[in-house]
Amino acid sequence: MLKRPGYVNEEYLKAAAELLHSFKQRTYDRMQIHKGDSVLDVGCGAGADTIPLKTLVGPYGRVVGVDYDGKMLSRAKVGAEAAGGGEHLFHFCSDALKLPFLSDVFNSCRSERLFQHLLQPELALAEMLRVTKLGGRAWLSWMPTTARGLWIRLTRISSAALLASRRNTMETTVMRGGSCIGCSTKPV
Repeated sequence: MLKRPGYVNEEYLKAAAELLHSFKQRTYDRMQIHKGDSVLDVGCGAGADTIPLKTLVGPYGRVVGVDYDGKMLSRAKVGAEAAGGGEHLFHFCSDALKLPFLSDVFNSCRSERLFQHLLQPELALAEMLRVTKLGGRAWLSWMPTTARGLWIRLTRISSAALLASRRNTMETTVMRGGSCIGCSTKPV
């Protein structure tokens, strides 16, 4: 079976997760996740981040992972069960460009190494901002090999999306090992 351009397998994702462990921890810190929070991971793959995120939100928080690849989601569900994810850790099949959630649902949203593969990353970012609660945070990261154009495009669209959605704070950061945009949604 032919895979779409940019497709990566579970072994690659696992190796990348191990290599990027300290980077991931810093992004979790920047997301300011608290016990009881509701967190969304867009492009969750086999769930390398959803289980550690569940630990951060505790027994009363909720973590939702979405991915377009059903095979990866099956692995994520198996991993969540094996780790004792419980009833507050979910994995759904979804297109990042049309998230199946109401607006203002999640305290924070994240996406790691997905945006460089999307044809319309600005639409995915707008969706992430839509489902993030007022006062919440959205965090994106992608590999530095990505064209400079993606950075410029996402920075422009996130600025416009924040203004259009009554949310006015955006932080752009280059962290060692990847490029990131963090959006903090605060009332105007």
